[in-house]
This record gives sequence, C-alpha cells and structure tokens, in this order.
Amino acid sequence: MPRTKLLLAFLLLVCLATRIWFILALHWCAEDAYITFRYAQHWAEGLGPVYNVGEKAWGFTSALWTSYLALAAFVHVPIEAAARWTLVLCDLVTLALGWRLLARHSLLAATGFGLFFALWPRFAQMPASGLESSLVLALLLAAATFAHRRGGGLLHGLLALSRPEGAAMSVLLATRLSVRQRVIWIAVALLQGGFALWFGRWLPSSVSSKATVYGVQMNGAYWLEWLIPGLPPQTHDGVALAPVAILFLTGLVAAIARWRRPVQAALDVPLPLVFACGLLTIFGYMMLGVPWFFWYAPTPMAAILLAVFLWLATSGVLRWAFAPLALFLVLSWTTVAPDTVRHQTHDAEVFAGIGRTLREDAHGRSATVMLEPVGIIGSLSGLGVIDEVGLVTPWVAEERAKGNGWYARVIVRARPDYIVFRQNWLDGGVAWAGAGAPFESQAQQDAAIADYEVLRRRAGGELPSGAGRLLILRRRP
Repeated sequence: MPRTKLLLAFLLLVCLATRIWFILALHWCAEDAYITFRYAQHWAEGLGPVYNVGEKAWGFTSALWTSYLALAAFVHVPIEAAARWTLVLCDLVTLALGWRLLARHSLLAATGFGLFFALWPRFAQMPASGLESSLVLALLLAAATFAHRRGGGLLHGLLALSRPEGAAMSVLLATRLSVRQRVIWIAVALLQGGFALWFGRWLPSSVSSKATVYGVQMNGAYWLEWLIPGLPPQTHDGVALAPVAILFLTGLVAAIARWRRPVQAALDVPLPLVFACGLLTIFGYMMLGVPWFFWYAPTPMAAILLAVFLWLATSGVLRWAFAPLALFLVLSWTTVAPDTVRHQTHDAEVFAGIGRTLREDAHGRSATVMLEPVGIIGSLSGLGVIDEVGLVTPWVAEERAKGNGWYARVIVRARPDYIVFRQNWLDGGVAWAGAGAPFESQAQQDAAIADYEVLRRRAGGELPSGAGRLLILRRRP
C-alpha cells in the first residue's frame, strides 16, 4: 500500500540521517575496530591476517568482517570508510527486514520498532564504530527471513562466520533449512576452520585470552538492566533506558506468555526464532560474565525488541505508549547522543596523541611497545605491539594466569622499547583489569622499569585532560 511504503521510506531516511550524524560527529571509529583494521590492512598487503608482522596471533573475533575489510583494502578502498558505509547499509537492511516481519501482523508494531531502531542513539552509533555488530544483526534477520530461499544456507553460513554468538544463533535458526541448504550452511561455516589451521589454534585469542584474563564470572545481571525496572544500573545504557524498561518488560512478558501456547497459524515462525536467538545471546553473556561492551548489545537487543513491539501493539499497550516513547527517543538526542560523542572523542584523542608520539619518537625504526588498549595506538604508531590482555600476543595471557608480578615478567621477557604505563600503578594501584596484580612488590616494580625513562615530548601539543593517567616510558639506550 502506498501509505505503508511511504512510512517505511520515512523511517529508512531517519535511520540513514542518524547514522550519518554519528559518522560526521565521530572522527574516529571505536577503539577495538582498529585491531581488526590492522589485521585487514596487513592481509591486503600480502603479509597474512596478522597484527604484528611475522607473528601468527588470532586476535580478531569476526572472520567474515576481517576478510571483507581485507578485500576492501586490497582494492584500495579506505578501510574506515568501507567499514562505516557498509554498516550503514546493514542497518537499513535490518530496519527493512524488521518491518517486513512485523508489518503483516501489526503496522503499529512495525512503526514502533522502526522508530526505535532508527532513533535510539546507541543503535545509530554502531556504523560509526566500525565494529561488526550491524552486520551480525542484518545477517540474523536475513537468515531468519530467507531460510527457505535459495540463499538460505549461504546466509546461515555467513552468520556463523560473523561472530561466535552468530554461530550459536545460526544453529538455532538452521532447524528451518532443507537438507541441501544445511550442507551449504555447514560448508560455509567450516571456512572458520581455515583460520584455525593457519593460526594453529581452535579459538581466536580474542576469546581465549579474555577468558583467561577476566575469567568466567557468571555475574552478568547488567545485561538485563534495560529489561528489568528497578535493577540498580551498572552501565550507561542501563541508566539511559531506565525510563522505558517497564514498557519493554511488559512486552517481554506478553511475548513469552503468548508463545508458550501453540504458535498461531498466522504468526511467522521466524519471529519466535529471532526472539529465541536474542534471549540465548543475552543469557549466554550473563552466564559467562561477559563485560558490558556497547557493541555487543545491539544484536540481542533488537532481536528481543521485535517480539516486544509486536506484543505491545497486539495487546493495545503500544497505542497509549507510542507518543511518550517517541518523545523519549527525541530527548535522547539531547543527552545520550552528545555524551556518547564526548566520551568516545576524548578517548580517541588521547590514544591518537600517544600513537603519534610513539611513531615520531621511533623515527621509522623497528620498535615494540607494551600497552593496553592496542587499537588506535597500535594503528597510528605502526610499532610492534605486546598487549596486556593477550589479544595479539597470547603468551601474555598465559603469563597473567601465573599470578601476581606478571607485568614485570613480561617486561623481562619481551624487553619492549616503549611501555604505555598507568600512573595509578606507579602510585601503588593494582591491576587495571583482570587476573593478577602487575607487580608483587614495590621492589619488583622498580627493578622492572629501572631501564626506562618517562618520554616528556608529546606529538601535536598537549593531550586532552585525563591523558596524564597514561605515561610513555622509553627504554634507555
């Protein structure tokens, strides 16, 4: 119908506009995106999918996203631009597919979901981050929608390659595939095995090292903050979504209550499956104690919200809540959006300043730096990196597992040319995050950094406020 198409076109334009706003406002992608970018760039240059040249460390989580960006770099498309605009396209696909799933049952539900997806700043931020979340979400809805089409097996296989949770979701969705399509799905998913053979390990170190350093805590209640009103929020997103948590919980309860009964003939099978994928991912994060990272949330959140908006609309609640919800979304652009830009911009400028300083001080010579985080600094400095978590140097995670004093042991073993050091450690602080204190004693700390001096000169003038917590130590000649 013309009106329905016009409404969808309007929501797509809003979605496009909010994504472009973040791309223009954020000059840097998210910190972790630059880890994947460096892998992709080296691969495109014929060095293999490596972070440090000559070192096979599987430090990226998405085989599909890294491969795609490497191909973009190979044909001389700037990686950041390729990442951002591809993810914008993915978000437009997600909105269109979400609309398709809901509109045949309730135009109000489709409009409510479309408006929230288009306007909520954390969804809108994702393409500007350069991280693969928007791709995973688009593949989830595409795999659920087109399971019976010719490309169903391929879409399921690509979903499996997109992230570990994507692989889990593809298994759940594959119940709808034909035998032939299941063969295609498994064949595509097994391409992950090529990376396992090349790197000589079963899992990416971005997974195994984090598990070693942070542990499996089974304490992830913060993943439900946006769904359970009154739960003391531990995250910025939990605080921001607190005003609508009761609305989402109402829709969630209604959805679970309805789908406990036999599925109505008129209801699409993909919707309950997508909903189950969202719940599976959320509870998987909770049980494993996965730390809250904003780029993990969009896929399970959107999958659950599709069901929430459907049952809010069919139960009549959304009709009365639509206007307040729209007002909440508009006002979020005066609070959540500027706060997001301010925090991400500040951190990126700090890391960029350190990266440029290291590059200029090294004068093009081969050198190494020990630090965390490694994304922007590693990308701009061009130095070999020893990271404190072990994403790109897995042996560091093994050293951390041995207990206190790991930092000193790593310095002795690697003898990095530079160390990006935290001021609070010098002041007697404990480990920044994860297992083990960096030093066993003050004497061990003094001995470990005795051969280093503070690098006073900074590239590009003064760094932003707050950068003083990070010191650059240079090994004396």
